[in-house]
Amino acid sequence: PSSTGLVVNGSLIVRDAGALYYYATNHDLSVLSVASNLIVTNVGKVFLYAGPTNAASPGYSVDVRIGRELAVATNAWIYPYSHEVNGGSVHFLVKDLTLASPNGGFNALGKGYKGGNDQIVAGGPQRGYGPGGGVASASLSSGGGGYGGFGWNYQTFNGTNCGWTYGATNEPTQPGSGGGGRQNTSDNRMGGWGGGFVWIDVDRLAILNGDINAAGG
Repeated sequence: PSSTGLVVNGSLIVRDAGALYYYATNHDLSVLSVASNLIVTNVGKVFLYAGPTNAASPGYSVDVRIGRELAVATNAWIYPYSHEVNGGSVHFLVKDLTLASPNGGFNALGKGYKGGNDQIVAGGPQRGYGPGGGVASASLSSGGGGYGGFGWNYQTFNGTNCGWTYGATNEPTQPGSGGGGRQNTSDNRMGGWGGGFVWIDVDRLAILNGDINAAGG
């Protein structure tokens, strides 16, 4: 696809509780290119929102290209958001990666496919989004979304496509699917969002003393 984006000819530093927001809004590949270093420190935060992609490979719509080092300090975070319906994600290509210490790093908690709606849609609540979306229920507990494993309550639904596994175990290229919505007389709930996707290609050296979280919501 064609590409759009932002080019930084030197280093980019996000610090002192500052925040950087970067959005991809269409099907074009959006590139954030930093010629030297991207440094996130002193409670800095970087939010990266992927748009939809119509390319099977690569499955990302935001490409973050760092010429030298990507460094994240303690209490500083990078939040990569996959597209909630399409699954397009954020990809990082860096020379060196340093996550300095715990309580700082990449947080993709619940930033995958979204959960199913809890309202009546076409006769009932919605199943979760994504290839392994959890089945919705109007009375029982709904199914959790799948990816690397079956979604919760899979056995309860007797194999009716609830939270199925998908993707490659050794080279994942998609986020986790959302859980099914639930609607009954006493308790309506939207399904939980699927786990996000932290996708990093490191050319030379990776020092991983920090956190990488891609759990389901």
